Amino acid sequence: MHHARSKCRAWFARGQFPRGRAWSFNALVLAAMLVAIVVAFGARADAPRRVLWITIDSLRADHLHYMGYAKETSPWLDTFAEEAVDFRLAIAPSNVTRRSVAAYMTGKYGLQLLHEEPPLHIPMGETTAAELFGSAGYRTLAWVTPSKLVKGAGFEQGFDKYYVLLPHRAPSASIDEVIEHVRRAYTPSQGNEFIYIHTMDVHLPYRPPIPYDRLFAPAYDRGVVREGAIFDRRGHYAICNFPYFSHTHDIQPLDIEFLMSQYDGAIRYTDAKLPELLEALRYDPGNDLVIITADHGQQFFEHGYWSHGKLLFPEEIHVPLLLRHPDFKAGRRSKAVSMMDLWPTFADLLGAPHPSGLAGVSLLRVLHGEAQPLRFAISEHQHPCIPAAAVVGEGYFYRVMGMAHFRYPWRLWPFIEELYDLNADPGCTQNLALRMVETANRFNTILREQDPRYREFSPELIRGPDAAVRFGPNLLEAISPKPLRWTVSPGQVGTISPGEVKLAVPEAQTYAKATVAEPGHAHLLEVTYQLRSGEVVFKLQNKLTNVLARVSLESLPADDDVAWHYESYRPTAGVQIVRSVVYPTSPETYFIAALPTPGEVIIKSVQLRRAFVPELEAEFKLPPREQRSLGPRLSPEDRARMTALGYLDD
Repeated sequence: MHHARSKCRAWFARGQFPRGRAWSFNALVLAAMLVAIVVAFGARADAPRRVLWITIDSLRADHLHYMGYAKETSPWLDTFAEEAVDFRLAIAPSNVTRRSVAAYMTGKYGLQLLHEEPPLHIPMGETTAAELFGSAGYRTLAWVTPSKLVKGAGFEQGFDKYYVLLPHRAPSASIDEVIEHVRRAYTPSQGNEFIYIHTMDVHLPYRPPIPYDRLFAPAYDRGVVREGAIFDRRGHYAICNFPYFSHTHDIQPLDIEFLMSQYDGAIRYTDAKLPELLEALRYDPGNDLVIITADHGQQFFEHGYWSHGKLLFPEEIHVPLLLRHPDFKAGRRSKAVSMMDLWPTFADLLGAPHPSGLAGVSLLRVLHGEAQPLRFAISEHQHPCIPAAAVVGEGYFYRVMGMAHFRYPWRLWPFIEELYDLNADPGCTQNLALRMVETANRFNTILREQDPRYREFSPELIRGPDAAVRFGPNLLEAISPKPLRWTVSPGQVGTISPGEVKLAVPEAQTYAKATVAEPGHAHLLEVTYQLRSGEVVFKLQNKLTNVLARVSLESLPADDDVAWHYESYRPTAGVQIVRSVVYPTSPETYFIAALPTPGEVIIKSVQLRRAFVPELEAEFKLPPREQRSLGPRLSPEDRARMTALGYLDD
């Protein structure tokens, strides 16, 4: 019996709801009514016998050969695309796996689903695609390899069998291992089936096997790229903003080219294995619907960062979307669509009703050959507290971001608004927002009308200049222009005094205290320094715990107490200035400079000033942890009543 049906009946048969989950009674009744409606319909006679959905994690559309990429990364997919409905401008609902999968599996954006932190990304009150198919009599199976999709986060909801494959080689199971497991565990049924496969071979770190690792690779003998990733000198992934961390990382164009070659090799490897995977699933081209897509893309420093989950540019959210079925009219569809459109499309395929709150629209008529209507696709930033979204449509890409200094630390104005012509400028390098004001205004209106969280993000608010920002006085003790050499011996700690501060020995450290009158608000921190040798660490933090007892990096407070952190590895002949908008969270705030290794640095000045910038009390801010719940919040009376009935724990 399907999971949704059995879940609903089990609740009411026992006369109870899931323990420990704060559900309102009305919300549960509505969820039960929806499930009762869904389980009643049964699939249409012309519905596909089986639906085979393959998601290739981190696969950006423009690195596929059939999409115009110069390298032949996808020979099998090139042929498959000719036989399928090929949506050329499909947009993922977010730029990370959990939020994107949760969104397209429910037809609702991740921020619609959540008002709390992980692990539960799909609340039990939502109806997933697996539950939709199960209610129509389909057997539902899944094989997933991302650790983010393990059981307990809600992604398994509605699947009769949900296989999470543990890796035989780090960091995740390969598509070869998926194929092997499918061959062992899968036995076709006589009835209908919905099967979801999620592979990770294209996700970082990129480790394609021989010969795919050298298929596109240039000659390379540097040690920056190792095991399919870029590392900094401390052995951490160098996922960074180039302009800001130019003195932190030694990354050259050859490093990026080689890293990208490993990514392309992983695509080619996956492409070569897809027909084997379909063979293991007993694919029947005359009856089965096959969907091949991705949850998000990947960036390679096109706009400053590597990886995903950062900026919402096309390299992160433009994904392939191919659907093949004998009843569908194959060919290219050029207008924007959203991965959110799959849920209502499935509902129409099955003859099921559409629940309220769906973000997408059905593509069924388009799949059968009707003209593609105008569509504006929206993608949301992965972080629930960072207001950022992109809108794609009419050949344009529009992006708005609040708290801009979260990704661009040196920016003063907290909002970013950008508009790009995707036909003339597919790399999004020329911002047209101030030159095409009417178009930017229209996209801004579309975003604010479709997503209430952006209602306050009007052009009048977000288009302010840096010159409009004013500052308070320096909250740290000022360093006068008069040079004053001061050397710290090992084990000593001192406060910054007027004049220059010179640190010249390993494990030396100096600090200055600030009294912050308005914690939690924007402040501008500026450090002027010269690194003559070695490396230096700067931190702004809330506590001085253990620093006096032991002068070393290990003694610094935990990350929860650190408002800002910067390390410089590159000595220079001239003076450097690092500036960042920061949010001190404590009335007592400390600036700390430390030399963790032998070296010499001269700190010429440090300033921490209150920055008066527009601040919104928006819905993006999470409530305190103790007030978060897994569903609609209960009144104290309802909570007491349901606790007494045994539905909730104390």
